[in-house]
Amino acid sequence: MLDPNNSQNLFAPTFTGIADYDTNDAYSPDIETGMFFSADGGANWSTLNTGLPKQPGWTNLTQDILSAVMHPLTAQIMWVTTIGYDRDTGALVEGGVYRTINGGLNWTKVSTGLPPKVDIRALILDPEDPDLQNSTPDNVTLYAASGGS
Repeated sequence: MLDPNNSQNLFAPTFTGIADYDTNDAYSPDIETGMFFSADGGANWSTLNTGLPKQPGWTNLTQDILSAVMHPLTAQIMWVTTIGYDRDTGALVEGGVYRTINGGLNWTKVSTGLPPKVDIRALILDPEDPDLQNSTPDNVTLYAASGGS
């Protein structure tokens, strides 16, 4: 994602397959994952993961980020969806929506009321009213479409 006010500021959410559940062999070592940030157009990167959950059983591996969206006017406000799996069985153990209001320095879970094992694959802001999500206590509004109903 590109900061709308500074094209040198880049944000890159990551997704990592963590295990072969049949053989219990890890595809990935316990490496830093999550949201990465570059202030120099991609020459150097650091992580912005404070408040994002870790994959169960790992020290550094942040839960997979399935989707991310940035406020169209400021990179200070972003939302991500995450999902965590049991590394031994592959079972979904946790999922959620997280928001930052300080450019990714801290993330706060904002999916109160959703099932704990929610699997959200897309976040979309209304381009006409990107602040519409402020209508709920956790500052996020989720709409679901099912067969047009």
